Amino acid sequence: MDANKRKIGVAALEAGWAFMSEMANDEDEGREATDHRKKPRSNRRKFRHGDARHCINRDYLGIRGDLATPLLGAEFKAMLRECCRQFDIAVKIIYAQEYLRLPTSDDLRSILQLHRHVHQVDGLFGSLDCSHTIWKNCPKAWAGSYTGKPGSPSIILEAVVDYHMFFWHASYGYTGNIGDLNVLAQSPLLERMVDGSFHTLENEASVVPFKIDNQEFTNVSS
Repeated sequence: MDANKRKIGVAALEAGWAFMSEMANDEDEGREATDHRKKPRSNRRKFRHGDARHCINRDYLGIRGDLATPLLGAEFKAMLRECCRQFDIAVKIIYAQEYLRLPTSDDLRSILQLHRHVHQVDGLFGSLDCSHTIWKNCPKAWAGSYTGKPGSPSIILEAVVDYHMFFWHASYGYTGNIGDLNVLAQSPLLERMVDGSFHTLENEASVVPFKIDNQEFTNVSS
């Protein structure tokens, strides 16, 4: 992550995440508070490298305790666990409305216009694909259910992105042993197409019907 994006992210979290500005320890207990900018470090290391909480030491976060009342191991792990939990909640609250939503009618018109210009194809909403995330620490009891195409336990992400790699749909958590068609069968994207909610959006955006090679289509494709 470049410096500007990191600053913007920290500023957003400071504004929307009360946990960022709270003291890690009460001053009355005689312990030094954790700098709120250091708390996300544990999340970045855990998500980027898959490190367990016990692998993240206090020096990495710049957390120091008074010698008379040191920060106990169990308490430190509990703080890291709460950091990760609160970080997940904060990211969802701050960014979900903008980055995990269906397109508006204006968005849909812009997307189709973009793909018409780039690919010379009408009615193209985006590119649909699945990606496997290797689950290195998958419990052995679950390995069979999560082992598929990559040959190792994995979790599947289904996504639809436009030409600019903006995610217009993302669904994560499918077991790695199922194929792409089975993922689609369980997908909320297919559910929206079947229940008519996406077709309503298409009508509102006035993007249907359209023609390809003189054949008329009444649904946007992906």
